[in-house]
Amino acid sequence: LSNGFRELQSRKMRSAGVDVETAVPTGKLQTEGVPSDSVHIIPNPELIIDGQVTGVSAIIDGDSVILNWDTVKDVTGYYIYRSKEEGVHGECIQTITSADEYTYTDMDIADAGTYYYSIRAFEDTQDAMYYKAWSEFVSVTFDECSITYNANNGTEDSVTEEYIKGTSIDVMANPYIFRGRCFVSWNTDPSGKGFDYKPGDKLALDESTVLYAIWKVEKPNNVKGWV
Repeated sequence: LSNGFRELQSRKMRSAGVDVETAVPTGKLQTEGVPSDSVHIIPNPELIIDGQVTGVSAIIDGDSVILNWDTVKDVTGYYIYRSKEEGVHGECIQTITSADEYTYTDMDIADAGTYYYSIRAFEDTQDAMYYKAWSEFVSVTFDECSITYNANNGTEDSVTEEYIKGTSIDVMANPYIFRGRCFVSWNTDPSGKGFDYKPGDKLALDESTVLYAIWKVEKPNNVKGWV
């Protein structure tokens, strides 16, 4: 292609508000299904604008994120990107090979904090792979909360675990001892007048919580008398 044609393409893209440096896709030549080295593709500006994924939304669902977007015509599928740094596309976490798909659930959220998502449509042809313009970023923020297991046995022993707010956890087994007493349950009140939980019970952490070990006096077995 001539330099004059390339410059005309670039001017059209700039007049349409498209960042030439970031919006121009690259292609990969295909040889028996195996991509070769990257090859620069001069795109049609109207095609890039039409191929941009729009209507992207992100909703927190427990410890997952549900993404939705408007489908794009005449493409092969979509790449889903996630990052914890604002303005950075990050890693591709999912490749969707259907142009009609419009939702994806990210269930691989490990830590609290803000996550940034972007989506890019692609067109896989016999000759090359074409990447469309990036979508706008959407973000969600996961708050952190904790659960603390207090020994409630006259010591200051406790165990604290950090989770994403909204996570459903299994209440842990009792790791403590209290001489002359046996463990009964966990409770949100140190006197046992709150909500009761047994080890293995499910607990949704909507806020930071302290559970106290509840004890009862251990009765001697088969005591018939004293010597």
